[in-house]
Amino acid sequence: MSLVKRISNIFKAKANDIVEKMEDPEDTLNYSLVEMRENLSKIKKSMLDVATLKKKLENELSDINIKISEYEKNAELALESGREDLAKASIQNKNDLIEKKTNLESQIKSIEEQLKNIEKSKEQMEDNLIKLQSKKEELITMKKVSDAQVMIKETLTGIANDTTDLGERIRNAEEKIKEKYAKSQAIDYMVDAGMLDNILDDEDNVEKELKEIEKQKRAEEEFEELKKRVAAKNQAIKE
Repeated sequence: MSLVKRISNIFKAKANDIVEKMEDPEDTLNYSLVEMRENLSKIKKSMLDVATLKKKLENELSDINIKISEYEKNAELALESGREDLAKASIQNKNDLIEKKTNLESQIKSIEEQLKNIEKSKEQMEDNLIKLQSKKEELITMKKVSDAQVMIKETLTGIANDTTDLGERIRNAEEKIKEKYAKSQAIDYMVDAGMLDNILDDEDNVEKELKEIEKQKRAEEEFEELKKRVAAKNQAIKE
């Protein structure tokens, strides 16, 4: 098998799968019912056409029988009147009509057989139509029940997933609360043990030392500035 043909078959298979998924069983059954009703209507029309033809041939056969009877009388009357030629002509016409009558009777018989077959087909289709209608209602009911079951299962599955997620969220929240509680207990313990006070005191001492250094630095700067001014003043006096 060529690569192109294999690819074509794959696309056809996928397309058929998509079409099958898109088809609604109820729509398919409704279409089948409509199609069967249309076919039944066509059969009834065919029956009417064939029955009309049969009736037409029967009327024609009736006319032929009347004419055959007339030709028989005419032949007898002509012979009694000494007109053998007319008698022979009437007999010939009668025989022609008898042949035509035989053909008509054969056609009518054939049509009667056709009508019987059409009637059987009609009855069979009517029976199938009733069965399909009943089957449709049964399948639609089954489909509704199946859809409801699927919806319930999907809902229950969703609830189960939500419950799982909720349980996970509760566990996470519980862990965080426990962690904060443990931290709070640790702080209380450190406060009771004076551990936090020492830390705070150390921080205060450092701060005090830094401030003291800053003060000393400013004092030295002021002292140096004062020395410069005094020196400048003494220099001015000497001059």
